[in-house]
Amino acid sequence: MKYERINKKYTKTIIISFIVIIIIGSVLVLNITKAKYKTTISVKIVNGTIKYSGGNADLNVMAVYQQKEDSDCTEDGCYNLVDDIPNVGYKIDIDNSYCTEPNNQKKQSNVISFKGDVLSVKIAKKGTKCYLYFNKTDVGTSEQILADFNIQTAEGIKSGFGTIDETEHLGTNGKTIMYSDEDDFGITYYFRGKVKDNWVQFGTDKEGKNIYWRIIRINGDGTLRLIYAGVGENTTSLSGDNYGYVGNRNSQLAGTSFSYNKLTNNNKYVGYQYKDNVLHGTFPTNESSTEEAGNSNALTELYKWFEENLIEEWDNGNGLIDSSAGFCNDRSNSTNYMTEWGKETDNGGIGTTSTYYGSYLRLRPGNQNVSTSNPATPTFKCKNIDGDYFTYTGANRGTQSLTYPIGLITTDELVYAGMLDDKINNSSYLFTNANYWTMSPANNPNAMVFSMYSGGRITYFYVDNEGIGLRPVINLRVNTIYSGCGIFIDPYVLS
Repeated sequence: MKYERINKKYTKTIIISFIVIIIIGSVLVLNITKAKYKTTISVKIVNGTIKYSGGNADLNVMAVYQQKEDSDCTEDGCYNLVDDIPNVGYKIDIDNSYCTEPNNQKKQSNVISFKGDVLSVKIAKKGTKCYLYFNKTDVGTSEQILADFNIQTAEGIKSGFGTIDETEHLGTNGKTIMYSDEDDFGITYYFRGKVKDNWVQFGTDKEGKNIYWRIIRINGDGTLRLIYAGVGENTTSLSGDNYGYVGNRNSQLAGTSFSYNKLTNNNKYVGYQYKDNVLHGTFPTNESSTEEAGNSNALTELYKWFEENLIEEWDNGNGLIDSSAGFCNDRSNSTNYMTEWGKETDNGGIGTTSTYYGSYLRLRPGNQNVSTSNPATPTFKCKNIDGDYFTYTGANRGTQSLTYPIGLITTDELVYAGMLDDKINNSSYLFTNANYWTMSPANNPNAMVFSMYSGGRITYFYVDNEGIGLRPVINLRVNTIYSGCGIFIDPYVLS
């Protein structure tokens, strides 16, 4: 048998290669072993409901520190160790919060993140300890009001968007539930079903009577979104659980019904503001343009009402009415009613082209009435912020085209509140036994916009229909002072 001696240099190369392979294998095994601990743990920190003494096996201890009043600061510092997440009036200080791993006291501040009401911590080893610091902040109305309610995510009621909701949603402590979802600016909290404790008194009308509102939701930016509910403490139409007449039973604004727009022969007239041959057109426009542009009739009437009743509270943008939060007139669309929402082509909406708008596709998927097997898919997000999210001229986002920041409710907000197309619900807090417009386009031929029907369901009408009222919607700034508990006889009073 023939054999040959292996060169020493070659032998050395084999040995080195073998050692390298062992090292690489060991590193891989070590990393795989450690990988099961490299996870992100996310916890909600809403309203002080979670205690962090002990808990998760990976996250052994999470200490929470609450800033003291300035006068209480001592040589031991300006924070107190507490058992619960601080309630309203505090905000997490991400820069000063940190974690440490077992046997390693080095601060790791880059493992903590916070979005909306969810805190995320990247855990590398079991027994990781985190120290969260909460600083005092200006207490906003939205934060204060949130503390009065139970908070739940929307996931548990998604299937409910195929049925109406006549339920009074109460938590175990008897407080009303506010559900959470996302809008374009963060986590939004909204009411659903029959609600008795979302009444607000803010402003006075031209005759000096108190104006009443219902809270639709707390927007993702913290502003408070209200819908007009009537005037006068002794108005019998206000005293019921579900009603909010204004003027008479046929209207919601100044005792008179209005058309949404005066003409129906063009898609542009579904616009809260519009411009000829521009899908997401707004007004005002370039004075030299030959294209027609304008305000909808609804917006023109709302401007008049605003000037007569809220101009002092507005105070040229220096009052309590927020100037940046806006109103979505969603003109995303498709020419095919079977289009899945979110996949609109925007190939309609101009002239007399047959068009199905986003709200229609969400409310009537596949052009069918909703059911548990074919639910509606509402959203608080506005697909075209620049063209369809109508805001005041001094706002920092949206169309920046409104003279005053006033709008209408959307169809999606009605669905979130428990209303549906062609299904009767007389128990929702948004039911008034009167017709009122939304600002959500529906479909054509002939421009049509959704409305709340007096019988207690969502429907849609030609925009020139004059038998439908207007319920103004406004947004209030975060930092306003309030009293009251939200029921009709003791509403939240904002000042």
